[in-house]
Amino acid sequence: MAGRMPRGSVAYDDLKESGGKVYTGMPVGGEHAWVYPRGIWQERKLDPDRWAFTFSSLKTRTRSAPEGSGAAIGTGYHWFILAHQRVRKRDKDSYETFMEGIKFKIAHRRPHWRHWSTEYPDQEPEREKLIRILEEELARLRSGGASSPPARVGGSLSPDGAYSGGILAPGGRALSFSALPPNRKDSECRERTD
Repeated sequence: MAGRMPRGSVAYDDLKESGGKVYTGMPVGGEHAWVYPRGIWQERKLDPDRWAFTFSSLKTRTRSAPEGSGAAIGTGYHWFILAHQRVRKRDKDSYETFMEGIKFKIAHRRPHWRHWSTEYPDQEPEREKLIRILEEELARLRSGGASSPPARVGGSLSPDGAYSGGILAPGGRALSFSALPPNRKDSECRERTD
C-alpha cells in the first residue's frame, strides 16, 4: 500500500468542488497542526501604529503525513495572512504570544513549473487576487460578519517557556497541543482530541 491513499479517500491532486469553485489540494474541512521551532520574527516600526515584519522558520507537522498524500517535494506556496496577534509582557525580555486569523492561498508553484500559478495565462494575477480578497473581507467586516478563524480554547506559557494550548476546530472539536521552547532539544508537539 506504500505510496497510495487509503480506499475511499480523495487524492491531493484530484479535482474537488466547494461553493461552486473547483480546486485541487487538501479537501475543505481538512486540518493541519504545525510546529514552528526557532522562528525568527523581525519587525520595524513604520508609523505610530504600523509595523513591517518578516518571520522565518522551518515548519514541521505534529504528525507524519499519510503515505502518498500532499504536494510534491519542492512545491511552493504563497499565502496571504490576515490575523490578530495578542501578546502579554512576562518580563523585560519576553512576551506570551498568540495569533489567530485566516490565510488565503494566493499562488502555488509546482516543482517543474517556471512560474507561479498567478503568472500563467487565464489565471487571476497576484495583485488582482489580493485586491479581491481584501475587498471581500472588508465587505464581510462592514456587514457585521466575520471571517471564520479558529476560536481559541486556551493556552499558556509555563515559567520555562513551554506552551500548551489549543484551538476550537471547525465543527467544535478541540485540538490541544503543547510545545517546549525552541532552546530545548526535546521540543515536541502533540495534537490530540479532547
